[in-house]
Amino acid sequence: MTTHDLIDALGAKLSKKKPRSTRELDVLDSRLQKLVAIVRGKRNTLQIVHRLPDEVLASIFWRTQQHLPSFLPTPVHGQTFDSGHRNWLSLLHVCRQWRGVIASSKLLWSTVDNSLMPDKFLLRSGMSPLTVFYGIRKPLFTEHELRLLTPHIHRIRELHLGLSKWTDSVETVFEALSSPALALESLTIDTHGAVTAGYHLMPLFAGDMPHLRKLCLEFFTAWPTHYFSGLTHLCLHHQQTPHSLRPSTNEFLNFLEASPNLQELMLVYAGPTRDREEDVPGPSPWRKVVLPHLRQFSWGKIEDMLHVQRLLAYLSLPETANLYFWGSSNADGGDLGNLIPIDLTRLPCMLNMREWRLRCSYQPVSSLDPGNYLVAFVDKVLYMLNIAWESYIARVPVVYAPMVSSVQKLYVVDSLNVSTDLWKDLFRSLPRLSHLMLQPPQQWASSRGILGALYPDETKSTIRTGFKAMLGISDALCPHLRSLSIEADPGFQGFYISAFAKSRMKRGSPLHRLKVKHLRNPPNPGYEGRRAGNNGPVSPPDTLGPSALTPVEQVRLDMEDRYALEKTVKEVTYLYDQEPTVFEPSTWPTRGYTWTMMPLPSEE
Repeated sequence: MTTHDLIDALGAKLSKKKPRSTRELDVLDSRLQKLVAIVRGKRNTLQIVHRLPDEVLASIFWRTQQHLPSFLPTPVHGQTFDSGHRNWLSLLHVCRQWRGVIASSKLLWSTVDNSLMPDKFLLRSGMSPLTVFYGIRKPLFTEHELRLLTPHIHRIRELHLGLSKWTDSVETVFEALSSPALALESLTIDTHGAVTAGYHLMPLFAGDMPHLRKLCLEFFTAWPTHYFSGLTHLCLHHQQTPHSLRPSTNEFLNFLEASPNLQELMLVYAGPTRDREEDVPGPSPWRKVVLPHLRQFSWGKIEDMLHVQRLLAYLSLPETANLYFWGSSNADGGDLGNLIPIDLTRLPCMLNMREWRLRCSYQPVSSLDPGNYLVAFVDKVLYMLNIAWESYIARVPVVYAPMVSSVQKLYVVDSLNVSTDLWKDLFRSLPRLSHLMLQPPQQWASSRGILGALYPDETKSTIRTGFKAMLGISDALCPHLRSLSIEADPGFQGFYISAFAKSRMKRGSPLHRLKVKHLRNPPNPGYEGRRAGNNGPVSPPDTLGPSALTPVEQVRLDMEDRYALEKTVKEVTYLYDQEPTVFEPSTWPTRGYTWTMMPLPSEE
């Protein structure tokens, strides 16, 4: 008899049989439901997804979890921790097969978080290497939860520990982490200012961390010399003050020398920042620490640029290294002229810049941090952003000359109305400049000040200069300047640009290309930020506001400007509804900046 025959016979019998009680019917209904579940299970096994091997399913499930970087575990997308570390558990309720695959896959349980059943994850992970987050997503954890880790320390591969809500003694934490961590590769200890302890790191993992390569350490300024060596990634931040408790330059160089394969170095409110009198014993003048694999060096919240100069003087870095230096725009030690060491031969990453992006304003370096300047050397592009004091850039043309003498493209925003004389000094250091881009603020005066520095002096025009111009010999500043871009309000002063181009053409330096971009979404015109050294009026935003002209008036004005410009410029292009040029590096903010300066929302 087939299955279908059995079902037909059962249906016929049930239709003829008179039930004796509701209880009998309930029992029968329950048994039939189990049969229905079996039938549905058999049907599900015929679906394509159920033909996948269990290993493939487990790999797919693993990809539904939130996986954070092993160094500075900030979320890769967005600025918040999502709930991906727990949402994947809903897969347990899809079907029995998936539930069985998840329950038996130890890898899926190997990320232990104090916010999500750490005891169950430790048990189900078997002997898999562990990634542990305690106090990161959920700041508060108990001593009992901490003690759960003690028997498993030997298999912890990553430990990210946040102590912002830890209320017990710090000794308790380090006692629970006293066994050797033979598999540990990445270690994060963040105190968030909540720990009351000495500046010296307490005994940790019995000093036995043979595979540790990535370290992020807050607050502590000293540790046993044999603890951390052979690192590839290092972040030290918010170290204890006074600065005399921080390492001397010589001690810090010794520390770096023990990690010749270092790839990323990040310091925030940390590092060798002792005063000159306390920075003893000083390094030998001939000492050099070579870091041939360094990709990124970031130093933030710098109290004095001289500290950076002092350290750079003893380092040898590859040409491909990217450097980021940032601090408060109003810091007393923010003079950019003090950043650069005298000898740059061992710092090729700071030489031969091909592009320079300069923003003199109070515009935030990022919308998330309104008060910092940024000086960065990234992929042969020099970034100077949020430079709020004219005096800070007064020495730049001289000190930075070896770096910018090869610059061919200059991008400028000037909301400070820097003097024309200073712009002349700056342009004298750019003999190879071929392209200039201006992003004027609401007032055109600052842009006229910039172009005025490049405007040839008509009083010095002679027959000889005219003859040289005919031969293609120019005595104008930046004689190779051929391209000008302006991100301007639709009412920009085309006739002034035409006169500017005509004057330079007479001196043998004609403009070949002019591009005018009318912007789409200007910043809020109500932006407030006081001008440097002035308690009076506020500085305007860094981008022009929308035009008050009607479309007809705008077309007429553009035609008039174009007619005047095409007499002196070969190629004139107007672009409308454009986004403003982004001045920040594409890599900014770095993960080091995000981790140390922008606390991420967590689960309470």
